[in-house]
Amino acid sequence: LQQFGQMPVPPAKTPMTIADLVSVFGLNGLKGVTVQGGFRGVETRQLAQVLAPSPRTGLLKLLEQRSLKMDELPPMPGNTDSFTAFTMDVRSAVDITLKTAEELVTRIEGPQESEKFTQAMDRAKQVLGGDPRDVLSAGLGDVFCLYNDPTSMPIPMGIGPVLCAGVSDRTALTNNLQRLLNVVQQLPNTSKLSIRESEKDGQTYFSFSIEGAPIVPTIMVTDTWMVVSLMPGAAQSFAARLAGRLPKWEPNADVTAALEELPKEFTSLTVSDPAPGYNTMMMWAPMAVGMLETNVLPQLRRSGHDVEMPFSLQDLPTAAELTAPMFPNVAVNVVDDNGVATHMRQSVPGIPIGNVGSAAVIPVMVALLLPAVQAAREAARRTQSRNNLKQIGLAMHNYHDVFSHFPQGTVDNPDLKPEQRLSWVGSLLPFLEQVALYNQIDQKSAWNAGPNLRISQTRIPVFQNPSQTRPANQPASIDYVGISGIGPNSAELPITDRKVGIFGFHRKTKIRDITDGTSNTIAVADAAEPGESYLKGGTATIRGFSQQPYVNGPDGIGSPHPGGFQVLFADGSVRFVSENTDPQTLEALATIHGGERVGDF
Repeated sequence: LQQFGQMPVPPAKTPMTIADLVSVFGLNGLKGVTVQGGFRGVETRQLAQVLAPSPRTGLLKLLEQRSLKMDELPPMPGNTDSFTAFTMDVRSAVDITLKTAEELVTRIEGPQESEKFTQAMDRAKQVLGGDPRDVLSAGLGDVFCLYNDPTSMPIPMGIGPVLCAGVSDRTALTNNLQRLLNVVQQLPNTSKLSIRESEKDGQTYFSFSIEGAPIVPTIMVTDTWMVVSLMPGAAQSFAARLAGRLPKWEPNADVTAALEELPKEFTSLTVSDPAPGYNTMMMWAPMAVGMLETNVLPQLRRSGHDVEMPFSLQDLPTAAELTAPMFPNVAVNVVDDNGVATHMRQSVPGIPIGNVGSAAVIPVMVALLLPAVQAAREAARRTQSRNNLKQIGLAMHNYHDVFSHFPQGTVDNPDLKPEQRLSWVGSLLPFLEQVALYNQIDQKSAWNAGPNLRISQTRIPVFQNPSQTRPANQPASIDYVGISGIGPNSAELPITDRKVGIFGFHRKTKIRDITDGTSNTIAVADAAEPGESYLKGGTATIRGFSQQPYVNGPDGIGSPHPGGFQVLFADGSVRFVSENTDPQTLEALATIHGGERVGDF
């Protein structure tokens, strides 16, 4: 703050510095943050302190909450593996938040704008049918708890978050909920949402049915608790525990021992058992290792990396061995005149919020499965690109049926250079369900002149490889090129030359000209980088093999696909060609009547 406090915050109608902004939020009272960690026997201990001495203002005042008592905890499932309970004065929190927002608007927009904030609050009162401070807080107590009910979800994922809040006035809370839900139903785009209110065993239920959604969010209100869950079953189980029909969570010996070692007064309590999460991780380990061995490592080896798995499945411990030494992690928050301190006692390091086991599993599973997911996505994109090439091939053959030859590489125009002319791709538009677009092209003008400029900027998905990245200013770029043969001037050679391919600036290739065989002659290939527009003639849409390496080399023929590129043969088939294919084989495939022997590819 000393270094940057005088820096202005742009843009604001009235001058405002970072120091002013920090002051609005009350963060100028924040003096520092310290974290200490270490070991005590088999425990991992950590102390995190936020130094914010009293008196506190702004958002820091939200730290000032009363102590939580163990007998104030809600009846959680006996098998819950994690929960976080805390106290919060909702009315005070809403009031502090609104006052901070009002001051922020006044400081940024100017004192004259504070009236607009007041007007906005008045409109909110009309919509909600009362003061937002009352509607958002009336009837709520000051004890909140977020716990995991792993059996509440229809699919056994091990995660079923449930939020519950203490109730001080059931009637007031129910009335406010009904007000809020009436407002929700009047919002636009809520036609697929239906809200049902019902009573069961003395409890009030609000169920939300969303068309096509696999969950039914539910709010249940009792005389002492409000429960918010993703499925009705979690709320109904809560009611059963509240009535004593189901067992509820009680601190076991490990949790009791932890609470004996930690401060006795606290504003929040977090308990999480890491064992279930690590059990899940070990359950997925065989699949994850298999994916690494079959998908990731082969790709790395093809890229020239000599890598091996540093371990095998047999080297991994069993889930039982891994989790046997674990015990619940416990953390408490303590607020005093100096600030807030978080005391943690853990069996394995983790984040003391929610299910620490799940928190540990998520990054590990992402690291293990992300390469496989990326490989699956790339396979889908490659399949789409393959279909694009097949459509282009079908259009080429339909063009040949009509004109008795494949499209000429560029549209004849003696006044223009090949790079300025219209491309062969534009000639295929009528055969790709783009007749209306084709009819707008001025065949006598350059690809980017007159009306052609707008047409050249019209994106056509069949000309684009989903795996390719393209500049934002080239929405109609093309990712495929016609093959002109061998050599830097192959597009200019006469059709009688042995080095020519199917496409040339002035060539009209017929199927009977392809004496090497249509199944042995490449017509179109992936481009290493997008061409500026599908309508542009020249090297944007026609390229030959002239400089090695031929794949992803100087000629611009290749692809973002790992391991090679896809090509469309003159017979309409599409094949994947390895980047390690012999250059002579690629040369043989590029010509229409070279008479070369085609090797494996």
